[in-house]
Amino acid sequence: MITKEQLLPPEGITPPSSLMIEARPEAIKKARDFVGFWFARHGLDADDACAVTSELVTNAFRHACQPGDKIIIRVYRSAQGEVIEVLDPSPELPTIKPFDLTSEDGRGLAMLSIMAAKWGTYTRLAGGKCVWAVITQ
Repeated sequence: MITKEQLLPPEGITPPSSLMIEARPEAIKKARDFVGFWFARHGLDADDACAVTSELVTNAFRHACQPGDKIIIRVYRSAQGEVIEVLDPSPELPTIKPFDLTSEDGRGLAMLSIMAAKWGTYTRLAGGKCVWAVITQ
């Protein structure tokens, strides 16, 4: 069973690196490249981090944004691992769908649960939400 928690991510031990992108399909590659570069700069394997970033940004773009909206990606190190946060303007938390092999979508959060050591969501006081994941090496 896949569960989600509404809680804050682990506290950072390094300042976050941030990227703001426009909610468009081509921005997904920009976000993945940004996270991949951050992981490489810190001597870490970026494969899972890039896959997680793609899923989180795709979900934000497809389910939480209108044309012209912005998505923010933050990456930092915590005591529990490396944290990837995706902030979007919608306060609606992601919905976990039952896994269906015949569906063309609905697998992103299941994949996130496999690739991330921990993940969760929170509603932001400034509006919108954050979906975050911890990647461990």
